[in-house]
Amino acid sequence: MEFSQSSIPSVQDLLRSGGLFVPFSEFPVQAIYETPGWFEKKLQEGKPFVIRGLNQTDRWDASTLNNGCLVTSSSSGVRNCQTGRDVRMRLRDLIPTDHTRAGHARESLYAKDLQCPVEWIRALKAVLPSCLMQLGSFDLFRVLPKEITPEVLMAYVGTQLSLSGFHRCFSGTVALNLMIESEESRYGSLCFGTDQRSQEKYDAFMEGLGKSSHTDWANISIAQMESANFPIYVTHQEPGDLVIFPSATAHQIWNVSPMVTKVVWNILHASSIPSFFDYIQPVYQKQCYADTGRVPLIPIHALRDSSHNPEETKLLVDMLQQLVDDEDTGCDSSVPIKLVDTQGAVVECNFCGLTIWNRHLHCEQCGDFDLCLTCYVSGRSCKHVGDYTWAELFRSEYCRTLIKTTRDRLGGYSPSDTVRPKRKTLGAMALVAAEARRQSSRIATKHFGPRGQKRHRLPNDDGHERSLHEAIHSSSESVEPAQNRRSDIVADADVPPGLPMRGSSTGSFNSKGQLRISDLVEDRSSPDKSFHHSRHVEAHIPLSSTPKNTPYRYPHEPNNHIANAPNPIDEENIPSLERKLGALRQYADGLLELSLIDSHAKVLDKISDIEAQIERKRRQKAELLFSGLNRDFPDLADMAMEEARRRGI
Repeated sequence: MEFSQSSIPSVQDLLRSGGLFVPFSEFPVQAIYETPGWFEKKLQEGKPFVIRGLNQTDRWDASTLNNGCLVTSSSSGVRNCQTGRDVRMRLRDLIPTDHTRAGHARESLYAKDLQCPVEWIRALKAVLPSCLMQLGSFDLFRVLPKEITPEVLMAYVGTQLSLSGFHRCFSGTVALNLMIESEESRYGSLCFGTDQRSQEKYDAFMEGLGKSSHTDWANISIAQMESANFPIYVTHQEPGDLVIFPSATAHQIWNVSPMVTKVVWNILHASSIPSFFDYIQPVYQKQCYADTGRVPLIPIHALRDSSHNPEETKLLVDMLQQLVDDEDTGCDSSVPIKLVDTQGAVVECNFCGLTIWNRHLHCEQCGDFDLCLTCYVSGRSCKHVGDYTWAELFRSEYCRTLIKTTRDRLGGYSPSDTVRPKRKTLGAMALVAAEARRQSSRIATKHFGPRGQKRHRLPNDDGHERSLHEAIHSSSESVEPAQNRRSDIVADADVPPGLPMRGSSTGSFNSKGQLRISDLVEDRSSPDKSFHHSRHVEAHIPLSSTPKNTPYRYPHEPNNHIANAPNPIDEENIPSLERKLGALRQYADGLLELSLIDSHAKVLDKISDIEAQIERKRRQKAELLFSGLNRDFPDLADMAMEEARRRGI
């Protein structure tokens, strides 16, 4: 069936259809100026909402907030949403003049992540209260040093039938989406969203589609939405409308007018902090998907000044207390911990991409390989399994003094007496794991081959928007890439720690589909059902054991001929071995909990043997795939082999 604009449903059509479609809450622009605490309350409710008519106020500067200002300040390229490729067109070509407008076919094109003009930023500050602004009174990103604060204020231009697939915003941030202009049609976009209460149902829904609910951008059709078992909020958006999606909720945007122009930004609200640590970070660590927001650094940076309101301060000091407690190695521990001077750089886990806020393990042999405590306890490593030393960015005495000072400033505030189950801290488990590794290395050094390598950093060169035609009539996927830089750290036990800087990673989890290069480095079976949302290590079992086993994803599917090529290697062998590996890791962690060091060392030996088997089988798959690809599609073989080299295959 030929696709046309008339096949896009209206908000009224969707609401009349019954089912799970419900309207966004709508509020006039006066609400943000006249009702103190209103915005805070709406974010805490956890449902998407829209503020109508910002362009109807006297504060709106139409002479500045328009396409003309954007065109003169941007030279960014344009991408075709249907093909996923950049086109030979600049933004000034995408936004035509009046005499070129008629008959100008511009469907499914978009220009994204455009630098927001300085004039726009000034105009937005004039029309929006501080609580709604990037780095405003509600945005905890304001406490980070300027050098490591994520850039989140971007402009977007999309033509008819372009879209952003369902996704959660990075690191549990709140998403704000303001439409500046809409050509011809009054309604520029159709917006869909979920609420916080539906998090687990949304996760299961995405898993059923073979996608990660935390890291994938998934184009979901109306038919697929109708099969959901949770409410899907829907609204239209026109110029001057500000659509807001609270922390950890998901959303999808369809652009339906001939052209829309928007400005989009994110804020790290106080409600984002527990969402990140309890719900989002465990998944990021398991999937090796880096926290681009640097959220682990927020509590200690925030408490170094006293400009926060009492409720925000209580939340931050409680979170810092949890972080400090979880790193504690025990009062009887005499393990030496080296103080690291980062010289302003961010230290991140070279395996999962986590921003390390304090304690971690550092490989003395590699020199620039660091592991977070969770990865270390789970068996992840470089090839120098037993050559790790403890390091920290802040002395524990400093952290505890900061906590006490903050509580005193709050009038002796102490956290609520919630009963926590008695269990070993992550620091204590890492201490046991370190001893197990040393014994294992002495007992069976010959069994350990190279176990890891420094994580590769890939450029952020893929878009997240796809054709609206695909979204309505099919289910395609897009994976959000991220960009990473990491500065080397300099250790000096006598120098006070500097404040940490930038870096990220890319990855996704358990996506179903045709054979891709990424199939060579992961198990295609369903996610571990035992995985549940917790900040502690039990939530991360099973974990892959080396960086090259990390599940990476690429957004473009290969030719069907490649996907359907016969493969004499038993496809069940690798998934079966991966399942064994996962089970062994669970046993290994259980033995660690009981401090059974010798038994744990034997399990590590078995894990190493299975890893070697998996590596051999993956290489066999790679050789077979590249041989067929080189025979049938030589031009694609070079690209695939280059990617494989980057992955260490």
